[in-house]
Amino acid sequence: SPCNTGGLLSQFLVQLNGSTTLHHNLQQGRDLSESYSDIYNNSLLKAETSYEVTIIPVGYNGTYGQPKSEIFTVPPRIPAEPDEVKFKSLPPVESSSRSAVVTIHRDTFPNTEGTVRYFAVLLAESFPHGPSHGWLTNGTQSTLKTWAMARKCRPIPLYQAGAPWPNPFLSSSLEELKVEVGSQECSETDYAAYCDGPLESGTAYDLRFRVFTATGYRDSQSIKFQTEHPTATSAIVVILIILTIVSVTSFIAWRRWSEKKNNTILKKKSKLRRTKSSELCEGLTIEQFLQQSEDVLSSP
Repeated sequence: SPCNTGGLLSQFLVQLNGSTTLHHNLQQGRDLSESYSDIYNNSLLKAETSYEVTIIPVGYNGTYGQPKSEIFTVPPRIPAEPDEVKFKSLPPVESSSRSAVVTIHRDTFPNTEGTVRYFAVLLAESFPHGPSHGWLTNGTQSTLKTWAMARKCRPIPLYQAGAPWPNPFLSSSLEELKVEVGSQECSETDYAAYCDGPLESGTAYDLRFRVFTATGYRDSQSIKFQTEHPTATSAIVVILIILTIVSVTSFIAWRRWSEKKNNTILKKKSKLRRTKSSELCEGLTIEQFLQQSEDVLSSP
């Protein structure tokens, strides 16, 4: 640490990248490292940015001691709040009876407090509290309900629709992204897996985006939308499909029954012909049979 062999220290000067100068007075009984920690965590410093800090001790007699320099990187913090005006200007939600599409822009979630690395979607009929934010514990957030757990409750409680996905704006030139909610086929008994299962039809939802830096998370404001009721056309289509299946099944059954009946009749006729021929032959003597055969062969 910086030192001054010329006497007691009264304060020290801090320079960032050789320009910004901060004056810190040393308090009685306070260690220099504690003051240095204040500088390191100063919210004025840009997250995920490297700085060279130089500390110059100053004695009570005004003499300067030997400076010490060190390079450090400011860690990411809890994500910044979305700009309210930009957030309200997002396009309306496009909803159907079982899903919805939400559009977000590249600048919806600023990276001023650290790079936004992941997105997640939170849904509920009504959120019990305002937008949350906090630090990650061992790189993870607190556990939220899954789709399979929430679908059994009324009203639908807060749940996370699917696992967090990487921020697509980091690896592309996209200016906007359409996020479909309720697009996956999910197990109704897998209560542990985060899955984006179908939405309930005719239901009013609140939706929030949860964004993550490497160390923290923050929720957006709520976006309200309502899923559609099943249409009469859909019901008619379902009925027609059922009637078609019943008709085809009935036709196949009738055809099999008809073929079986025809086969039975043919067998009976064949048996009858064999019986008459047998009776005819049995009624003739050998001489009569030979005579009839000869007459048939000699007839023109």
